Amino acid sequence: MQRTNPFYHRGPIHDARFFRDRSEEIAQARQLLSLGQSIAIVGPRRIGKSSLLLHLARLAGRDDRDCYVYFDCEAWAGAAPEALHALLVEALAGAQGRSLAFSADSSHVLPYREFRSAVRAAITPGQRLIFLLDEFESLSANPHLDAGFFSGLRALATAGEVAFVTASARSLGWLTFAEPSALSSPFFNIFTQIRLKPFSDDAAAALVRDLAAEAGAPMADNTVSFVLELAGSHPFFVQMAAYY
Repeated sequence: MQRTNPFYHRGPIHDARFFRDRSEEIAQARQLLSLGQSIAIVGPRRIGKSSLLLHLARLAGRDDRDCYVYFDCEAWAGAAPEALHALLVEALAGAQGRSLAFSADSSHVLPYREFRSAVRAAITPGQRLIFLLDEFESLSANPHLDAGFFSGLRALATAGEVAFVTASARSLGWLTFAEPSALSSPFFNIFTQIRLKPFSDDAAAALVRDLAAEAGAPMADNTVSFVLELAGSHPFFVQMAAYY
């Protein structure tokens, strides 16, 4: 029987069995979120930011207390604020297993007051709602998003029932926004930054060694060393080198 190569990931990791390392960053993020704090995940491309967001959502699903809502911002770099409100509410409904009376797309709009009411109505007593905003820098290219849009998001967080986790390649304060007023919003002051770096050499070696062994094709130490010589300790490049 042909074995499945475990080093096939080229995009976000959806299967928890293949998510490795990052225990320190996960613990820090969960502690901050438990205190109602918002987080900015920052790191170079392909470092695992999306995988980290998805893993946070998986962990939340185990205790079923807080609701984590994953939202990929990349496709909506030109959407109007009211359209983004509708899309966020659709993502929220999906995370809670509900259906909407409308199909949220770029043609459907939801004014801020209705958006805020929908978000608050979705929160059960004692629950915290956490929006995971992946590829957040895509929104910086959106000329329709001004300080008012981001301040509206901050107003949700101020009550303590909503938090945000952004993922971007650059720190939020260094993003260049198409609408210059955007960065004047206090929204960008509520984040604690967690920076993702390449794995340590030991963690990168463990990734290769453990996944290969679990797939029933253990690698010799000299082969593991060769993979790391080729790839360094960046998790994406380790996966690519180990695949071949």
